[in-house]
Amino acid sequence: MKAYNYFLFRIYMFYKDTMKEKDFLILATSVVSTLVILINLLTLYYIFVFLKIIPQIPNKYYTIFVGVLLCLLNYRFMIKNKNFLNYNFNKDKKGGYFIISIFILTVILFITIANIYRARVFNL
Repeated sequence: MKAYNYFLFRIYMFYKDTMKEKDFLILATSVVSTLVILINLLTLYYIFVFLKIIPQIPNKYYTIFVGVLLCLLNYRFMIKNKNFLNYNFNKDKKGGYFIISIFILTVILFITIANIYRARVFNL
């Protein structure tokens, strides 16, 4: 949980340093962290579908529903109270590289699994 709190802290501080309007810091932190979690969950989901462990979701509305639910839960329990700011984290280069590597790894895995899954679907 400490790693996720650090992740939230770094996203929050990034937007605090770059955004002119401070009203949307919490919203931006919530949306970005939820998107990263959702992309990772979709990657795992498509791995399980590819291996035929679970059935495929019939339409995109289930994914949208899960994304909205995940965003609301993430906001309510992790971000709303700003508890991640109480850990006395520091902005350092090592942590920044770690967060960037998480983003890059997430994108690479998602694209790789999507290409494998797409090749399987079109080669039926």
